[in-house]
Amino acid sequence: MGSDKPSSADNQQERPSPLSWLDRIPDDLGHYVAGFVDGEGSFNVPIRRERDRTMPLRVGLSFNVSQIGRELPELLQGVFGCGTVRERRDGVVYFEVTRPCDLLERVFPFFERFPLRGPKDEDLAVFKTITALVQSGDHLSPAGLRSIVELRSPMNRGWKAETNRC
Repeated sequence: MGSDKPSSADNQQERPSPLSWLDRIPDDLGHYVAGFVDGEGSFNVPIRRERDRTMPLRVGLSFNVSQIGRELPELLQGVFGCGTVRERRDGVVYFEVTRPCDLLERVFPFFERFPLRGPKDEDLAVFKTITALVQSGDHLSPAGLRSIVELRSPMNRGWKAETNRC
């Protein structure tokens, strides 16, 4: 005789995948955004001096895209579902993601699904490595900080090459 209790398989509620947001992005939009970021985006690791902390330097993480006008930065914020959109006094509007959890849960999975195809893909790989070091707390030690400074040195070559030509 069978039990009146539902089997465990019948009783499970469907839980959305943590990446279900990514499944809702149409391929054409995802590839468009990846191409746009390939041309206009930047992965940065700013290191700032701090006076009131145990470490004299603070490591930041920033994925950003700047543009004149709000339309594309707001589109990016909608696609990624995180980050901020801000306007500078000169009219440049930028989309920026700085929270490590947003980078790990949104930005990195997006670019795994819709890969960058230019040299920024190398910057993204380094940026991921540095993000992992920050997440593990390695950025709080002098040796970890030195590793991060060394890792970030070849990033954003295109910009450095442009400024060195002048």
